[in-house]
Amino acid sequence: MIPEKGILDIIHIIRYLDKDVEVKIAGQFKDDRLKRIFLEKTASFNLRYIGYLSREELFEQIGQARVLLYPSHFDSFPAVVLETLSRGTCVVAYDIPALTINYSQLKPVILVPEFHYKSMAYACNEILRMSDLEYAELFHDTKVREFLKSSSTWNSVAEQELAMLRSISKVS
Repeated sequence: MIPEKGILDIIHIIRYLDKDVEVKIAGQFKDDRLKRIFLEKTASFNLRYIGYLSREELFEQIGQARVLLYPSHFDSFPAVVLETLSRGTCVVAYDIPALTINYSQLKPVILVPEFHYKSMAYACNEILRMSDLEYAELFHDTKVREFLKSSSTWNSVAEQELAMLRSISKVS
């Protein structure tokens, strides 16, 4: 985990989450100093660092969650978002170009302005407060089903990423 992927943002975001929200952090810190700082700054919150998980373990955890907090500042085609949606879990993330281009039309993906910690926490809180029916309705949307179906193979994901890169190069 590195600052560019939003690990330090979580220190700020967690302050605005409802007190009963349990946050689990999975992954491997690239720097022991960063890990120590992060754990010190979040010690008073309901946060549990579960460390590096195998792919299977990670997606088991994601499937049990109601929302994935994804404060990344850069990405191309974030596969973790696609895989999270395929597990029936919502995503709250920054409105960086790759996410806006690929996911902004999908109801279970809430995009907030970059560095808006309160907005990110508020979106997570709103998802966590939804009834089971309201939550399920997010995934029963035609656009979501079509997107997941069209992204069900890595070939289709690669084609989507190529199309995104072409659209970006035309804008530049």
